[in-house]
Amino acid sequence: MLEGSYSVIECQILNEILDQLAAKYPNVKFVRAVATKCVEGMLDCDLPALLFYKNEDLTEIGRAHV
Repeated sequence: MLEGSYSVIECQILNEILDQLAAKYPNVKFVRAVATKCVEGMLDCDLPALLFYKNEDLTEIGRAHV
């Protein structure tokens, strides 16, 4: 098993759930990104994670705790 690969399955599950939520809430913007590339200091071991923005400001990072 690759280091950090445990998070790949969790990320796939989260993506499926977010697809369902996006269909249910069309007025909410759901965006996928490579979090380790867009959040300074975020590591693969921090994934999966949800980033919450309001008025273009990052307000919260929700990380899974394994």
